[in-house]
Amino acid sequence: YRGFITYGGKLYTYGYNGLYEIDPENHLLIPRLQFNRRDIEAAAIAPDGKMWVTPGDELICLDEKLNVKKIIALPDGESLSAMLTDAPYILLGTQSGILRFNPETSLIEKMSGAGNLENTPVNTMLPLERTSKILVGTRGHGPLLFDKHSGQLQPVTGKFNLTNIPSVDITTAFLDRDRNLWFGTFD
Repeated sequence: YRGFITYGGKLYTYGYNGLYEIDPENHLLIPRLQFNRRDIEAAAIAPDGKMWVTPGDELICLDEKLNVKKIIALPDGESLSAMLTDAPYILLGTQSGILRFNPETSLIEKMSGAGNLENTPVNTMLPLERTSKILVGTRGHGPLLFDKHSGQLQPVTGKFNLTNIPSVDITTAFLDRDRNLWFGTFD
């Protein structure tokens, strides 16, 4: 599975063939949105409260009952692998950098200031609290810090020892309550 998302007070996981509600009482995954031989790569909650998911080549808006309300094709040649709510937008991590999606207007455009990430495959994005920075997990370039306001791109340094990461293909990242940074890698 690719990730988790809460929606309407319920916890879901997404990935292989669709979206599944997690039933913690009975330890079950309940299929809620199924695709035939297509995985959900990423999901986000828009500022208006609707869930958006992607199998990689399009954006799908779901209502509170998980019915498909709208489908938006991605620009030619783009493939999505990450989504991050950044009101009033949803940032889209693609195989060629970061795009910006406005759920109200359905407009997809290049994110201003993200030129330093152009042609960088983005696998995951993690916002850093109370800053304008996003931790970007990339394919082939390791973890990077991207400042949304200045457009600056920096390698992750400081207290983090990245010499033991088995791969520079970062698939997921998590910052725990003790401020430990965790990475999932392809290897």
